[in-house]
Amino acid sequence: MRSYFKILFICCLTWVSARDQLIFYQQNLYKFCQELSDKMKENENLNIELRTDDMSRVFEAINQSTADGFFIKRKLTDEEKKNYPDLEEIPIMTDALIFINRGDLGIDNLTINQLFDCYFRQVTWSDVLGKDYSAIENSQIKAYMNASGSGDVQVFLEKMNAVILDESPARILLKAELKDQSISKNFVDLISSDQKKIKRITGFGENIITYVSLNPGLFLLNKEKDKITVIAIDGVEPSTENIKKGLYPFSYDCHLVVNKDRKNEQLNQFIGLLNSPVFIDLVKSFYYVPK
Repeated sequence: MRSYFKILFICCLTWVSARDQLIFYQQNLYKFCQELSDKMKENENLNIELRTDDMSRVFEAINQSTADGFFIKRKLTDEEKKNYPDLEEIPIMTDALIFINRGDLGIDNLTINQLFDCYFRQVTWSDVLGKDYSAIENSQIKAYMNASGSGDVQVFLEKMNAVILDESPARILLKAELKDQSISKNFVDLISSDQKKIKRITGFGENIITYVSLNPGLFLLNKEKDKITVIAIDGVEPSTENIKKGLYPFSYDCHLVVNKDRKNEQLNQFIGLLNSPVFIDLVKSFYYVPK
């Protein structure tokens, strides 16, 4: 009998705790979510507990309503939607891939096909742009990207009609197909952070092309704007206006993934605040684009 009441007591504590706070998981958005948690407590008296875990366990927790949501810098894959049909994606803000190279090259615009060549063919800038460069600048272009687990890679692969064939800790083997049906395979080097990518350009002066995200990429680029050029794609710059209008081709939404049932009233209250001035100001402070 004592064991029964002990179990009942623990269950009651768990029930109360679940109603006292929202439980959110996050992937690659910890600083933003931490600041969001502080703002919600300060302005709306909402308590948020942040957690991280293996993806399958996160989805299972939301599916069973033992957690309230999951902040993620990508959309759900087709397989995830199939495995967890009761989950709902709520777009909360927009991020983008900003392609950059050395400022002294003067290359500030590439077509999508030229960008394809940089990543999927072993080329020089003369090959890509059809003009002469000096021996140093005209060495083979090194292309860098993030590891496959990050949301930006999903966006990159979709836009380039590419798939991953193989991956090691240092590089990734990609296969892509353009509209003209030409197929190309190439190894692309991996760099784990925006800071390290920028350092490759400003610190080592490498002849590279890579991309950074709006956060922390824009903050870092503002500090190094004399040494780095931001590249427009097909003449469209990654400006806030172009991203918001959906004109910039490498923009993508970040989502809050929740259970469609939404039994927790605190969760519904929180979702209603995603258009509030407090949330929008926070999004802007992290260089993301509000919805």
